[in-house]
Amino acid sequence: MKKGYLVIGCVLLAALAGGCGEQKKKGATPAAGPQQQDKAASAPVAQRTLAQADPSVPLASYIRLDSGNQLMFMYHALASGAVDYEKIAGEMSSDYRRVDDGFKRQDMMAALKPRIDDGLAKAKAGRYFVYVYEVSLGSKVLEQYDFNAKSFPVDQSIWGPDAYSYFNDNARYHISYTNGEAFRELKVEDAEIARKIEALVTGYKPIKAIVHAFAQEASPGQHETGKVYAQIVKIKFTDGRGQDLLAK
Repeated sequence: MKKGYLVIGCVLLAALAGGCGEQKKKGATPAAGPQQQDKAASAPVAQRTLAQADPSVPLASYIRLDSGNQLMFMYHALASGAVDYEKIAGEMSSDYRRVDDGFKRQDMMAALKPRIDDGLAKAKAGRYFVYVYEVSLGSKVLEQYDFNAKSFPVDQSIWGPDAYSYFNDNARYHISYTNGEAFRELKVEDAEIARKIEALVTGYKPIKAIVHAFAQEASPGQHETGKVYAQIVKIKFTDGRGQDLLAK
């Protein structure tokens, strides 16, 4: 996701019961940003049978993603084939990338390998993750209220098949959602609540989307990137104070 962008998905709630990821945050902040991706790269995913999230897994157990290196470990934990330690070490350590001495590289790899193994193990055990997207000036989360549909449309760059997000600290790894079509609008029947959200949308006020998702598959993207495809389980919109936008 790109810094300053905002990417968000919204839950298509049944009777508004379900609840509907992050922008800047220290150096490893999620740059939430929709980008265009070659349709040919994402099309095969929709045609395959992917692992599905277990709805009984408690949302409180989902692991917060807030760095590109976490996403890197998730990608390599899901990718088929042998672990590419050289690639991961080079992305973790600028010193490792720069050193030419073969013996020094061996020593550095010996120190990095336990950290890599630990990161991969945590990623394998943590396929359920939370991603927080936050609105910023000039970015979109929701479109203005559609009075006929009684809903706030979610920007297509978020739920569309070509949308993806990444973190600035390691932008080589992206997240795309495989079921984004189901999250293309936020239904709001209550006029009082809709009025409150509309004021935030038109005023470019802080809005966060807390996305709970399940990592399904990893596959190569374009330009030597890696893509983690994930299934959205739940998304919740909150204001700048963390208050649920659907709550009265």
